[in-house]
Amino acid sequence: MRNHISSFGGDPSRVTLWGESAGAVAVHLLTMSPSRHKLPARSAIVSSGVALAGWALEREPRRRAAALAAALGWHTAPEADVKSCGQDRPESTEDEALLQFLLRQPAHQLVRHMKDVVADDLTGAEHLAWVPCIEPPLLPDHSGEDTRILTADPARLLESGAVAKIPIMMGVDSHEGMVTRNCTGLC
Repeated sequence: MRNHISSFGGDPSRVTLWGESAGAVAVHLLTMSPSRHKLPARSAIVSSGVALAGWALEREPRRRAAALAAALGWHTAPEADVKSCGQDRPESTEDEALLQFLLRQPAHQLVRHMKDVVADDLTGAEHLAWVPCIEPPLLPDHSGEDTRILTADPARLLESGAVAKIPIMMGVDSHEGMVTRNCTGLC
């Protein structure tokens, strides 16, 4: 961004990241990234979404992925094994097989089966089925910089001060969520 913003009339030393709703959550999470000191921005604006929003963090990503795969015909390990897939352990062979299975599925099938994996409270808001999650530590064979965006619970990161030291403006949009409400039953 800094390398090209001047081509669009911008000042590389005065970049502000901005996001609305899920985009606001993404901007807020970027300020908590281990690489936050490399942010190309001197400030941020988050509108109608923050990393602490109840819908902004998936606490059981492997379970949700396994549920989607099961809806698509995947035969996985017993439910107890899926529950034990903690975020603090390296990926298993089962995880890799699950990932490869999902990668082979046509996009339209993944979208079609999203309703099979969302909680009842998300009916009509299936687009919230896939949100950020706390990323596991890098595997030992990986080297170099930590490229994860989210390494711990956002509340813990905020409490500890592990955030970018930049000005952040937060606000809300009037009638936020109306699209989701009006979409219920139609989508």
